[in-house]
Amino acid sequence: MIDQIKLYIPFKPHFVNPTACDRDSMEFASACYRLKADFPCYVSLADMPQGEENKVRMSGGALFMSDNRNVSPDYSELYCPYESLPSGFSGMAFKIFHKGNGKRGWPYVEIKASPAKLASGHNIFGTEDIAQGIANMLHVLRSYFGCAYDEKRLNNFGSDIKLCDMLIFDPNYMEVTQLDITYSLRISNPLIMRSFLNFIKGFKDARLTPSMQFDSTVYINAASNDFNQGKIYEKGAEVENDRSLQLKRILTPEIIQLSKELLRCESSVFSRYFKEKLKVNNNVSELLRYIHKNPNFYRDAWLVTFEKVLNHCRGHTMNYCDDRDIQEKINAVHGSTRGRSVELYSLYTNIRNNGYTAAKDGYGKQGARTFRRKRDMLLECGFSKGYLENMTIAVDTKVVPILNKIVLDNFLNPAPRGYELRNLWEVA
Repeated sequence: MIDQIKLYIPFKPHFVNPTACDRDSMEFASACYRLKADFPCYVSLADMPQGEENKVRMSGGALFMSDNRNVSPDYSELYCPYESLPSGFSGMAFKIFHKGNGKRGWPYVEIKASPAKLASGHNIFGTEDIAQGIANMLHVLRSYFGCAYDEKRLNNFGSDIKLCDMLIFDPNYMEVTQLDITYSLRISNPLIMRSFLNFIKGFKDARLTPSMQFDSTVYINAASNDFNQGKIYEKGAEVENDRSLQLKRILTPEIIQLSKELLRCESSVFSRYFKEKLKVNNNVSELLRYIHKNPNFYRDAWLVTFEKVLNHCRGHTMNYCDDRDIQEKINAVHGSTRGRSVELYSLYTNIRNNGYTAAKDGYGKQGARTFRRKRDMLLECGFSKGYLENMTIAVDTKVVPILNKIVLDNFLNPAPRGYELRNLWEVA
């Protein structure tokens, strides 16, 4: 499924000013023809439409105070931060690069969104219709800022000009600069899911970077964003951490349960992937033609990041521990009443997750006798002291072939039968 589209929309030459040459120069005329500049250009933020509603938000810069104490901004230091444009379900990121950026000299607008979130409020599943996704994104942009003039009128704008009047919506000039393709591993057992993540983290591969913030996430090729990147994460944990009240209203118990069984594998491909790997221009027009002629486009864009991971899994085994087996062992010896089994199981998981020494130190000097008493009760269940002292998260209790325990879900069917994303321009 398509998880995110990032779109580049250039400004019309009428509103662009060069900084290294005159507007009448051949260099600028060539840049206007190509809508690409090898030298810095800018759009004056002072000329941005500033109506009462839905105006362009600006930040930063210095302020000047005149003799009569009127305050005016220094437009040379202003910039436009990222903001979120509403769609009725989820927001769409929007930013004006009025001076281009380090790689692009021509000023442009960037919008990025999850097509599924934009049209349905969540991205637990979605579709592979990039044309519909782009159309919905452009609809949100036009609906928010509006157009006052016909596309054919390039000059003689009046004072009622809107931001979208300043942009070129020709698919030959708009570009897809990033495309995220996501498929999911269907793992119903949470222990196997976490064990698989730990297995991935153990790869001897410099491209893999465990997240410092979330233990449920692993990044692939995070040090570079020129060609492709990837991310493996637990979808259920992401949904749990989302505090959006609107999302909680949208999701049914069945969808929430489905999210807990999905380990998402997200591949992000950038402009260089299209131009150097596929040998295709990444403007919207040519990219849509290429995708139409190549039905495996989305799968290939995903495999460019994850083929190495899948190949590493083939033929390998993974250690994992089933908590139910441990609980049954403890209950068989100490019973399931009076809370004793719960205390012993809690100590077991403490040792498993943090190590024997850390679990022991957690009791302190005063609790050392209590620790030894509970440890001895665990030993009565059949665990050896050496086993507890050397136990890690991947306990050597069961050894299973990895690809026997996980299912690559929605590779061919990214959404349930009958699921369709709505066209936002058709919604009243």
